[in-house]
Amino acid sequence: MRKKILDTSLAVLFSAVALSFAVLTFIGTKNGHSPVPFWDMWNGYLDFYVHAASGDWSAWWAQHNEHRVVLARIFFWMDLAWFRGTSAFLLLVNYLLVCLTAWIFWCMAREQTQSRFPLVGLFLMAWVFSWAQKENMVWGFQSQFILAQLLPLAAFYFLHRAANTPGRPLGPFVWAVGLGVLSIGSMANGVLALPLMTLYALIVRFSWRRIGLLALLSVLGVAAYFHGYEAPPAHGSLGQALRDNPEGLVRYVLLYLGAPLYTFQPSFMTEGMAQWAGAFLILSCVGLTWRALRRPQESTLSLALLMFLLYIGGTALGTAGGRLIFGLSQALASRYMTPVLMAWGALFLLYVPCLRQWPVAWRLVWVPLLILVCWALPVQLNALKPPDSAELYERRLGAFALALGVRDSAQIETIFPSSEQALVIAEVPVQRQLSIFGRAPLKGLRALLDTPVAPDFRQGPVCAGHLDIIRSMDDEQRYHAIRGWFYDPHRQAVPPLVYFVNEHHRIVGFALSGMARPDVASAVTPSAGQSGWRGYLAAQENGRKVTMLDPSTGCHTDVNVPNVLFKIQQPPKAPQALPITVDLSAVQANNQWLGGDFYGSQWPDTAVLGSYVHSDADVGEIRLRLRRGDKLLYRSGPTGSAQRLRIEGFPVVEMPVALEWIVLDFSQPQLPDEFTTHFTDEGPRWGEWSAIAVKKKN
Repeated sequence: MRKKILDTSLAVLFSAVALSFAVLTFIGTKNGHSPVPFWDMWNGYLDFYVHAASGDWSAWWAQHNEHRVVLARIFFWMDLAWFRGTSAFLLLVNYLLVCLTAWIFWCMAREQTQSRFPLVGLFLMAWVFSWAQKENMVWGFQSQFILAQLLPLAAFYFLHRAANTPGRPLGPFVWAVGLGVLSIGSMANGVLALPLMTLYALIVRFSWRRIGLLALLSVLGVAAYFHGYEAPPAHGSLGQALRDNPEGLVRYVLLYLGAPLYTFQPSFMTEGMAQWAGAFLILSCVGLTWRALRRPQESTLSLALLMFLLYIGGTALGTAGGRLIFGLSQALASRYMTPVLMAWGALFLLYVPCLRQWPVAWRLVWVPLLILVCWALPVQLNALKPPDSAELYERRLGAFALALGVRDSAQIETIFPSSEQALVIAEVPVQRQLSIFGRAPLKGLRALLDTPVAPDFRQGPVCAGHLDIIRSMDDEQRYHAIRGWFYDPHRQAVPPLVYFVNEHHRIVGFALSGMARPDVASAVTPSAGQSGWRGYLAAQENGRKVTMLDPSTGCHTDVNVPNVLFKIQQPPKAPQALPITVDLSAVQANNQWLGGDFYGSQWPDTAVLGSYVHSDADVGEIRLRLRRGDKLLYRSGPTGSAQRLRIEGFPVVEMPVALEWIVLDFSQPQLPDEFTTHFTDEGPRWGEWSAIAVKKKN
């Protein structure tokens, strides 16, 4: 009676755990995503759809990096053709694929435990819903990453069913073959599925017809996949890694396989401990393989799990070969958690028959399972954390620049590595209003530029706001980047989009609200905490008066546009080619920038002068006597708003955040022939420092 009560209580407990993990992952998926296409989605999702919709059938089989993501492209096409690219459908697909993974593991657990011990299946359901793989849940592009593990797992399971069922019926075998073929269209590692299925069929002694069919499909699948294949540039290769860094390759594979245990408790685990966990997984597979091969006809499920683990091992090795050049820590990436979570789930199932031979251990197996749940719980609870609003805003602003066709390279490259390529890719989606470009506030935005607004907009209420900073961009001459804040005190709300209207009542720019401004919240009202905006203004409005306007209510306020006193350029990588025209003789008396930059930058014949002497808390001013046309280098810490530039006769300008060195080009025509600049750093907080670089002598 007591045992029955315990079993019932444990079943209820682990049912609650499995449901909680599934629900938490659903909540995190729903709340943590961004509607802005990110990274691979621009070329692998939007650009693919544009080509496919125009009748280019080759786009379906074309490479994406080293992969042919045919199956995922079906979902991409459906999302864009049926749902206008909201990504909600893709996120639902990701979640349902994990549900299917949990179902496959549940079926395997029922067989391994002979349906008498539901705790194993319930634990595995919770395990595969781990939030450690959050990148694969909140990123609409990642269905192929889940498919690349789910399809082979299901294929091996049905192959086991075909081997284990009396008479070896055709149905499960057909399912297995179909899933193996589909695996080729998931990712590059999917080509391993059919060869490993052939090996499995040989071991468990399928008929020669079935073995021959699997072997033929393996050869055809590999040949089709690599026909016309081109190695992606800037990626490593397995041969290169074996030749140049074999030790690093081994460490990467071990860390990759042991990553979940590190991810669950990074404050306790070390990378070395995670590598030992990966070694344990490999050694366990070797021992369990020896055990299963002695009686293959009685171990068809164990052999199916071992083949899947071999598949994951091949995936780990292939990933290490291609990604080792990016650093060992890349093995801990969230997107890699899906295959290794499934690998550890498969390993646990392999140990079940061993545990069942020890009645005491089998009765108490719930204890380590509960410990593992507690171990993984902190990461799972992270699904309830609100998303990083600053990061999501940066992504929206990158799409904002693309919607307007503004060449703000630094901003666009927060969502795609090449701003030039992104601008080309975005052209058709902007015209067709696909994905984020078909939703407010980006929908139809570009067409509104230079259009008139009704003069009676000034009859609307007056809002509060300010234009804080304006700067030029390296490769964009039509617009300046601007930053400020705007708040409607009448509605106590922040307009999502700000129009800029010139004196001729024409729209000359836009800004996207939603940036945190704690200073405005403190000075005005707490409800103005997200009143910050960034945007773009037509360059010809430099030094003029414009009106900030909320198009939905007519709320407005006039602002003076500061003069752009310098152009920003990216310096060349070669130190000898630095375009510096200013030397130390330009530095005026009482210089307070007696340090350098945080990184201790040095170049031959170049002096770095900065506010960072002992710490970020250091402040001070440096004055330089310059001529129009002079150039110098500038850099700052990641925290801005307290670094300013004053040129006599002009308003004070807030300096941009410059995480890398930039060139300040003082060649603007409104500057006098000679002038004095005051660089001031008044920021005592973390990340608040500034530095300039000039020549030591002329």
